[in-house]
Amino acid sequence: MLARRADDLVTIAGIALILLSLADSIGSFWHNHVYIHPAALEHFAAILLIPCWLWTLVSAWMVAGIPRRNDNRWPSMRWRSFASRQAIPWVAALAAIIAVLVIGFTLGAAKGSLRILPGGIHQVSTLNLNSAQWTTVTPSEYQHWAAQFIREDAFFATFGLAMAGFTAVIRHLRRKLTEAGL
Repeated sequence: MLARRADDLVTIAGIALILLSLADSIGSFWHNHVYIHPAALEHFAAILLIPCWLWTLVSAWMVAGIPRRNDNRWPSMRWRSFASRQAIPWVAALAAIIAVLVIGFTLGAAKGSLRILPGGIHQVSTLNLNSAQWTTVTPSEYQHWAAQFIREDAFFATFGLAMAGFTAVIRHLRRKLTEAGL
């Protein structure tokens, strides 16, 4: 019971990571305006990914045990029936993520850091500008770079999709094992 609830929380965390990173990336497409600072999204992703992936690995171990050669605890018939019924929403989500990533990288994506110093001085550090030295920019250029950084961080949605999808499979297998009395 507790494991199922934890799996549900991991699935919700994965979906939240997908929605948050994609929404901010899409929002940056038109006006180079971000809703969440890139560093905040990175911290949020780290806070979600580390414990959730640890739980996902523990949950998989709880359902499947330690894999052994010729171990048939994950029958292909169960996987095929689950995959055929559940694949459409996951494939659609993957297609949406890929579309956002391609559009975002086409518009421009970069990795770096941002800071605002006392007195309203906006600075950017990225390899694409002045060899990663802190460079003073205008507020509009600051927003432009923030948008490029958030487009790069849209890749977190793939981690969220993998996390949510994997726990969906684990939840399904856990339910089947419970029904079978194992």
